[in-house]
Amino acid sequence: MQSICLLFSDRQGLADHDLNRAILRVPEVSRKIKELQSILDSLLSNHQSKDLYSLLSTGDAELETNSALQSLVASTIQIGLFQRYTRSRHRPQFLIGKMDDCSAMKVSAGLISFVDFVQHSQFVRDQSNLIEAFGRPAEPLHLETYGALQWNDNGYYEECVTSKKSAGGIIDEINQQVLLSQCIHVGPSSQKMERHLIDNGVQTLASVNSIDTDPILTSFWRAS
Repeated sequence: MQSICLLFSDRQGLADHDLNRAILRVPEVSRKIKELQSILDSLLSNHQSKDLYSLLSTGDAELETNSALQSLVASTIQIGLFQRYTRSRHRPQFLIGKMDDCSAMKVSAGLISFVDFVQHSQFVRDQSNLIEAFGRPAEPLHLETYGALQWNDNGYYEECVTSKKSAGGIIDEINQQVLLSQCIHVGPSSQKMERHLIDNGVQTLASVNSIDTDPILTSFWRAS
C-alpha cells in the first residue's frame, strides 16, 4: 500500500456557485446529496427541510449564512468524493480530517453511519430546537480539532495518535515517520487547506485534489 494521506479539506467551500453546479455532476456526490435530502425530509417538517439541489445549483445565500447547513452539505460532498476516489483504488493508508460528530472522515472510514452523521449534525440539532430558539441567532460552530486514522492489517481504519492537532501539523508528523508519497485533498474546496499546509512547512509533499486524480471527472470539470 502506498503511503498516501487523504485530507478532508476545509468544509466551508461552497461559495463558488459554478463549482457547486459542477460537483453535483459527480454521480457519487449526487447520490449522497439525494440520500441526505431523504434523511432530512424524514427528520424535519416540511418548512424546516431544505431543497439541497436548489441551494447548491442556484447559489442561495443560505449556504453562505447558515454555517451549520454549509458544514453538513460540504461534508456530504466529501463523503461522495471519497466514495468516488476509492471505487477503483486501494484505500489510502492515512485519513486526516475533523473529529467531531459531523465528520466526513469518520463516515468514510466506516466508524459512524451516514444516518447517525446527519442526525447528530449541528444543522439538525438547530432545526430541532427551532421553536425554543426562535428569534435568537444559531449557536456558532465550536472550534474543532483534526485527527488521523490509519488503515491496519485487519482491514479497517483505527485512530492514529499524533501529538499535533492541526491538519498541517499532523501531516508533517506522519510524513516524518513514514515518508508520505502524496497528499490528496477531498473538496469541495482545497485552496485554503493547501495554503495552510504551506504555512505549516509541508511544501515538499506532492499535493493534488481528488478530482484531478480522476480522468473521467477531469474531462468535464475543466470545462465547467
